[in-house]
Amino acid sequence: IDKAKDLEEQIEDTESALEGASDRLQRASADLQQAQSQLPAARAAYDAAAGRLSSARDRLALIRQRLRELEAQQEKVQAEIDLAQRRITRSETLIARIVRYQYQTGGYAELQVVLDADSPTDFVQRVMATRSVTESQAEVIDRLNADKAVLAARQQQMQVTVEAIEAIEAEAEEQVLELRDLVQ
Repeated sequence: IDKAKDLEEQIEDTESALEGASDRLQRASADLQQAQSQLPAARAAYDAAAGRLSSARDRLALIRQRLRELEAQQEKVQAEIDLAQRRITRSETLIARIVRYQYQTGGYAELQVVLDADSPTDFVQRVMATRSVTESQAEVIDRLNADKAVLAARQQQMQVTVEAIEAIEAEAEEQVLELRDLVQ
């Protein structure tokens, strides 16, 4: 009797465990079906996120390329600014010497050179030499004005380039943040 009773209890425990396992199996099966039904939407969301990530990486690569181009342009423009400034300094120094000489000689040096001619031929040669000096002085002034115009244009170009670099850097920062958001 005790054995039959023990056997009956074991059978009841086994049936109870079997019912519990069956319930768990049904819940797991339902969970699996639900997960499988959500899988296409999850795959679509993943594919969309992967596409956005790829697109953001491509945009960032283009931004970086544009930034490198602008930085190269900035270096070139800076070299042109430096050259124009050196030329302006040389021209201003030369003009200062000319003005100082004119002041020291009372402005009549060219006239005195011509008046000191010994012959008509010497006179013509001196007039030509004086004209050549005057033309050279005018060329220095013209070159100075041209260099100042180049300098102003390059400084303006530099300002535009710096602003473009700042805008590209801000855009790159936005892309990096977008990438971080997509990855997290």
